[in-house]
Amino acid sequence: MRRTRAVREGDRPLHLAVGCGGEAAVEALLGHAATNVNAPNARGRTALYTACERGSVRCAELLVAHPRVDVDAGTCSALFAAIRVESPQLVRVLLDAGAEVDTSIRSGSGRTPLQYAAFRESGLFFNRATIMSLMSLIDAGAAAEPAMMQHAVQRRWYWVQGALQAGDSSSGGSGRCDRGSASSGGGGGGGGCNDSMPELRPGGLVLT
Repeated sequence: MRRTRAVREGDRPLHLAVGCGGEAAVEALLGHAATNVNAPNARGRTALYTACERGSVRCAELLVAHPRVDVDAGTCSALFAAIRVESPQLVRVLLDAGAEVDTSIRSGSGRTPLQYAAFRESGLFFNRATIMSLMSLIDAGAAAEPAMMQHAVQRRWYWVQGALQAGDSSSGGSGRCDRGSASSGGGGGGGGCNDSMPELRPGGLVLT
């Protein structure tokens, strides 16, 4: 049986199609000139947020491919929904579509996406390190903070510690990597800017 989502106040047809997992219906609506792909419901959530909330990578891909989509639209970025369902695939879809992860994007609790991933309480968050690497190795100002490393050390999250260290190293210690800039091949410990994204592999994270 296909998992559906409860109807919420202000849901548009696109929300309903995504909530039911109806990919064909989503495609049909996106092909209609009158469809506002960024329209929020009463809670300020877009159809893209709904797609991420229910873990639908295919629906998210359809939505971000729309020429008028704003991946950060709504009162809460879809990126937080992707982190909450612990899906590196959804996070990558959003980042590839230009989702912001800097300090201008905040959750309801006031956290940035990287903070949200770092401090999220979930005993089964096995993809935490992968998601944090995806967000810290791009040109979006997702800087690792000392508190994040301290938290990871206290929890003995070794993969997370490695992800934070890799992100800091790849950005020359600034926590920021300029997308498209050349990687420095020299030594000196500063590290060049590697604009490649982490490769997703089952059971682990491989930094490319």
